[in-house]
Amino acid sequence: MTKEPKGPHSFLQKWSPATPRELVMELERLATHYPRTDMDARKWALMFESFLEDFKGKSLEEIRYGCRRYRQKADNRFFPTPGQLLEACKNPFDTKERKYAELDDLPPAMPEQDARALIERIGRKYNVRDPNKVDLVAVKEEILARPPVPFVPMTPERRNELLAHMKQNLRFKFGDQEAQKYIAELPE
Repeated sequence: MTKEPKGPHSFLQKWSPATPRELVMELERLATHYPRTDMDARKWALMFESFLEDFKGKSLEEIRYGCRRYRQKADNRFFPTPGQLLEACKNPFDTKERKYAELDDLPPAMPEQDARALIERIGRKYNVRDPNKVDLVAVKEEILARPPVPFVPMTPERRNELLAHMKQNLRFKFGDQEAQKYIAELPE
């Protein structure tokens, strides 16, 4: 059993693409359940390369799920092809397309004159002598030197003003009749 990631980034860790090492480990684990062929190390390496190419972008969780489904199906008596394992990785209840499809190619580069104009505008804004160099420390100091937004305590007048604004937004969004249900739940 593998450890579940914990902490503030656990969701990202769990669903980020698997590393090549993780994929190969899962495939080796799956291979122990099927008869071995007389493939030499070079052929195994080529096979693993094709798996790495085909499973690019799949998370470790998806790969483990697919290996488990393939292994548990009684008809499967041989090590899977990448296509068979990809099919097993699909969630049978998930009818939506994958959220994070591969990115398209980058848009064409900005013409040099437009890029220069942008750099010069930034340079003028931050009073930089060389428009190719923006002093990030000065920008940070300028932002930090701005006065903080004052804290406004919640007074009864401010509370009533906010409630009136919320009611108005509810009426605008849902109409008078539907909004009354939500307005009734607001504190008076």
